[in-house]
Amino acid sequence: MLKRRTDRIRQAWSWVAIVMALALMGSSIGSSFAAEDLYDSPVVQRIKASGKLRAGVAQFLPFVGLDPTTGQHFGTGVEIGKKMAEKLGVELEIVPQDWAVIVAGLQSGQIDVAIAGLFVTLERLKVVDMYPYATMGTCWIALATNDKVNELADLNNSQVIMAQQEGGGTYQLSRAKYPNAQQLARFVGSGAEFANITEVVSGQADVAPFDSVMVPVVKADFPNLKVIPANCPEVTDFTAGISVAYNKRDHGMHQVVQEVVAENRDEIEANLLKFSDVKFLRKSQ
Repeated sequence: MLKRRTDRIRQAWSWVAIVMALALMGSSIGSSFAAEDLYDSPVVQRIKASGKLRAGVAQFLPFVGLDPTTGQHFGTGVEIGKKMAEKLGVELEIVPQDWAVIVAGLQSGQIDVAIAGLFVTLERLKVVDMYPYATMGTCWIALATNDKVNELADLNNSQVIMAQQEGGGTYQLSRAKYPNAQQLARFVGSGAEFANITEVVSGQADVAPFDSVMVPVVKADFPNLKVIPANCPEVTDFTAGISVAYNKRDHGMHQVVQEVVAENRDEIEANLLKFSDVKFLRKSQ
């Protein structure tokens, strides 16, 4: 299992490179900027002057988790944030955000960067720049007794109700792929990986999206649920780039993120495996 996960992570880097090129297409970031010029961007200079990098997080393992016993955030995205702060010579300040407002917080200047592990979506790329460094798949959960939904082909149905998290990447992707389904979108705060289970179990919704990495926890802790597709995480519904997000045309922040990801690929791979362990995933419940 560990080798299979490692192989999938390594194979993902080529996919990330393609997504990264698409994400940056149309951006004014170009080769005409020297590294020293990029580091002189107004945002980076403000960060250096303040002595801290304000990084927005929302819980989404293996990228960001919260240890309830210590109140400390951890995860792959947090480690990337630490490397960014180290490169800039400042302290990292973690700023908890809700999924529905984290992009707006970036735009309004409440945070300097979002390290929550945001899905790359066309909707988000309209308002912020995103630098992918990994991929993540999404599957669905439903009551095992719900015969209405058994495979992905059953989801694009006007009788199917999807429990969604307002502002989430899967919400944006599923509205486009399943236009006939009913979307039950709720504003759910950070740390809500399991929030939609209640709506599925109570019958308010037929299905809810679930990050593929969480499937072992679902199967172990919720025997009354089934996973769609049944062979998830080997096969997923959506596969999206996981990114660090920053403001449009922020050349300085782009340079910092680009260098940190390039210089720490082996560590990023190791952290993705480390924080995908069930002992960490259960901390997010």
